[in-house]
Amino acid sequence: QKNVRVYPGFLRIDNEQKTEYASETLNHKEIEELLWDARQRNLLEIPLYPQSFCSKSCAANRQCAYIVGPEGEVYKCWNDVSDPQKIVGNIFTNKMTNKTLLNRYIVDTKWYNDPVCKKCFFLPICSGACAWYTLRNKYENGKYDLCTCTQKAPGMLDKCLESYYDSLL
Repeated sequence: QKNVRVYPGFLRIDNEQKTEYASETLNHKEIEELLWDARQRNLLEIPLYPQSFCSKSCAANRQCAYIVGPEGEVYKCWNDVSDPQKIVGNIFTNKMTNKTLLNRYIVDTKWYNDPVCKKCFFLPICSGACAWYTLRNKYENGKYDLCTCTQKAPGMLDKCLESYYDSLL
């Protein structure tokens, strides 16, 4: 449908202290190659640099996007599902209950609030870092490397630009 976007979610494993990655299922280059391949085969609708695509950011830092749990509980991030402390509302009561967390996701996780992101050449095309890990770094002593900029994967910027210019011809 025109209002539904499908995208892959990449799982990560945290260390026991929940402050850093213990490992990742795929490294950054492998993720970008997978996304590149899916885009080339028209499996995903993901415009690449130098085009901007505001829908590619996650639900957590978007004002009108939510995840609904099996009992009607509302979350901002799919990583929070099943954690009662992370419920921000309920569809049956029509109330927002955890406004602090809701505001943190919507405001505190934006790239323009991150001094490292603000200096990056590729902004705003990467849409910033994972909101869930951003909050963990900011409020839970996390030390996660948050940069997920597609164009920083080796050779990806060249591929994106070549694809874009080919599409103009």
